[in-house]
Parts: sequence; structure tokens; C-alpha cells
Amino acid sequence: MKLNIDVPEKSVSEYEPLPVGWYQASVEAEETTHTQAGDEALKIPFTISGKGRTVNNWYNLKHSTSEKAREIANQELESLGRACGMANIKGSEDLVGKTLDVKLEPDGTWNKVKGYRRA
Repeated sequence: MKLNIDVPEKSVSEYEPLPVGWYQASVEAEETTHTQAGDEALKIPFTISGKGRTVNNWYNLKHSTSEKAREIANQELESLGRACGMANIKGSEDLVGKTLDVKLEPDGTWNKVKGYRRA
């Protein structure tokens, strides 16, 4: 069988983390979920423009047993709202469809959202 296949030096998997950096993204959806500890959390998937990737971020909200986790979640959601150009987030559904830049850093085999800014 004759084959004519170029073999690149390194194959890049579509599942490998993206390099550290800022990426334009949009808020794809919002979903209430639960942490492994059973606390209520908000899951927000970000679609990374031009990369065919989705990165999820979780926010431990009101029903979390950890006050520190709730405080961090509120601070992150405030930063997310500012990056989306919002003065107030009445409901998580208000974020859907908003465009912003997210800073990604590899965290093992996944990307972790480490910051937000206006696109």
C-alpha cells in the first residue's frame, strides 16, 4: 500500500492546554452545579475565539460552607462583570453572550482562568 503522509515533528492535541496568555472569549452559558463537597456553585463556560476551545470556571456562591470561597467567588464575578462592561449583574444569565478577554494558565492538563479584562 502506497502512503504519502507527512509526519510533523510534534503532534499538537486539541486537548492540550493553550499557552499562558490573554485570549478573546465569550460567555457561552451559565449553569448552577455542585462542588464535590456538595456546595452550590456557578459554572460558566467561556468559548475561546478562533481556538475551538471551551474553558470552564466555577464560582462557589451563597450556599458554600466556606465564607472565604464565597468572598473569592464574589470578587471574581465583580471582575468578570467589569470586563464585560456591566455595572450590575442581576442574574448569571445576564453574562451570557458577553465578550471579554480571559487570561489562561495551564493547570496540569487543563487551562485555568486567571484573570479578566475588556476585549
